[in-house]
Amino acid sequence: MPTDQAEVDLDIQFEVPDDLFSLAVECDDAEAAAAHAAFLDEHLPADAPAEVRPQALAQLAAIRRELIDGQVRYLGLASADIDGHWVLCLFGVSVATFWIRDVVHPGNLLAAVLGHQLDPEQALIEEFDTPHGPAVGVRRAEVLTVPQTDPPRQVDTGAAQVVVMFPVLDVVGVVSGFCLDLDDIDLTAAVVGQIAHTLVIT
Repeated sequence: MPTDQAEVDLDIQFEVPDDLFSLAVECDDAEAAAAHAAFLDEHLPADAPAEVRPQALAQLAAIRRELIDGQVRYLGLASADIDGHWVLCLFGVSVATFWIRDVVHPGNLLAAVLGHQLDPEQALIEEFDTPHGPAVGVRRAEVLTVPQTDPPRQVDTGAAQVVVMFPVLDVVGVVSGFCLDLDDIDLTAAVVGQIAHTLVIT
C-alpha cells in the first residue's frame, strides 16, 4: 500500500456525513483527549457499563495516533445506537504518492499489490470506480494494541480503506475507517466508501 506522504501542495476536497464529529489534526494530545471525552459524554449510552468509557478513550487515543502517523489530513468520529448496540468509528483522509501514470489498469495493479501483502483470510479486497478515478477497497480485521492500559490490552477491531487513484498527479487519496468492534466493519466500510466517492484532488 502507498504510504509516503505526497510532497506536492495539493488541493483536497471531500464530503463527510453531517453527523461526523471533526477532530482537527493539528490538535495536541491533550486537546484531542478533551475532545474525545466531550464526544463520549454526548454520545455514550447512559446505561453503558462503567468500564466502557475509559476503554473507549484509550482505544480512540491509540487509533488517532496511528492515523496521525499516517499523515492524515482529516480526522472524524461517528457514533450510533443500532438496536441497542453502540457503534463508534474513527475516519481519516490522507494523500500518498504512487507512481501509476503509465499503468494501463492501475486498479488491477494496486489490488494485486494489496492481495500479495495482506492475508486473504483476514482481508477482503475489491475494485470499483469513483466519479474521479479508479479505486480499490479493503476490509480487514486488525488487532489494536492499547498502550494506555496496564497491562497493554489487545482489541479485535475492524479497518476499512478505499484508495482512489489520480494517475495524472501520481498520487492516491486514502480514506480510512476504524471501528472499535469488528462486527461493525460493514457499516464502517459503507461510510468510507461514501466519503471516497466525493474525494477530489487537484
